[in-house]
Amino acid sequence: MKHVFGSNTMSLVVQYLRMNLDAMELGSEVLALPIAPLLLWDGANTKPDPCKMPEAVLTKPEVKRLMAVFTHIDADHNGLLSLDELTAVLGGAAQGFFDLIDLNEDGELDKDEWKAHFLRIKRGSGTSMLTWRIDLFERTMAVQEMIRAVINDAAELHAMITG
Repeated sequence: MKHVFGSNTMSLVVQYLRMNLDAMELGSEVLALPIAPLLLWDGANTKPDPCKMPEAVLTKPEVKRLMAVFTHIDADHNGLLSLDELTAVLGGAAQGFFDLIDLNEDGELDKDEWKAHFLRIKRGSGTSMLTWRIDLFERTMAVQEMIRAVINDAAELHAMITG
């Protein structure tokens, strides 16, 4: 995937990092809040048109990618996703998404509910839409990891300078 960082994107990232450094100086908790996965958008990855595939099944590579995303989101490594864990990735959009997946309404998402949700996407909208959704999660997580690394480096530098 080609990554394009325009001046507006860089400005957003710099502003975000400054906000976190200011928070650190005030002693506030610093979080790598979700930033639009558009930060890694190459301009060509548009949402595909839906295509019903009622008999579709998830392939092994699709399940592997979905489980990698699930594991990444599962911050406490208990094999379940909480609303807080999903919110850490999706921000404000997490509640509706969580409710959509939590079919047994137990307040947690297990791996079967996770896979079932994405199977519904594939059956209702096709393989291209499923791939687009997984790509979106992966881009979001990549942006968050980059920002966390920069924040950690900035925190270390700030401590060295002020300490």
